[in-house]
Amino acid sequence: MVRVTEVLDWVDNKELAKWRGKVGNRAADKRGRDTAKWGTAVHELIGRTLKGEKVRTPKTFEVAQAYKAFASWLKLNEQVGMGNMWAEETLLDEERGLQGTPDLFTSLEGFDWKTGWPSWKHIWQLNEYTYLHNLIRPTFCVNACRVVYLSRDTGMFKEAAFTYSERIHQRYDGLLLAYKESLNGDSYFAEREVGGNQ
Repeated sequence: MVRVTEVLDWVDNKELAKWRGKVGNRAADKRGRDTAKWGTAVHELIGRTLKGEKVRTPKTFEVAQAYKAFASWLKLNEQVGMGNMWAEETLLDEERGLQGTPDLFTSLEGFDWKTGWPSWKHIWQLNEYTYLHNLIRPTFCVNACRVVYLSRDTGMFKEAAFTYSERIHQRYDGLLLAYKESLNGDSYFAEREVGGNQ
């Protein structure tokens, strides 16, 4: 099974390469590890909060700020905790060999929490999660999606709200096919012999 994010991570990211060249590999690797650690901690706190558990203020500044942003967001979106909720549940599409674990789906919307910089990949990721959710739960199909960015610096949040796009799903499918071909050494982008049997 291929993960939704695995395909998106495969796509060349020129901005990331440019930043790595600027700060150096050692500093970039450390920042990547720290960022992943903070993001995991924030996701765990959010999950516990959505289950109604009490959480303590985190000691790490970045985690505390991101969680503060989430708490502010939740106050403005109290309806999120009402009705059907599916949090951190792995969704499988056996036919396409694809799986993903979205942050949260309610019977009205899909959500993804991010503690890093906004990227087009986040929209594509949640769009594909929405496809999987609707495939698996056809009686609870949703079209509304929100990527919620939680700042590790300011404790503020911002959202990217959008409607599920079949066009993005079809483009993602093209990436998925190219990625799977690359794993088999038969990349669509590989050099092909001209003429003869192909």
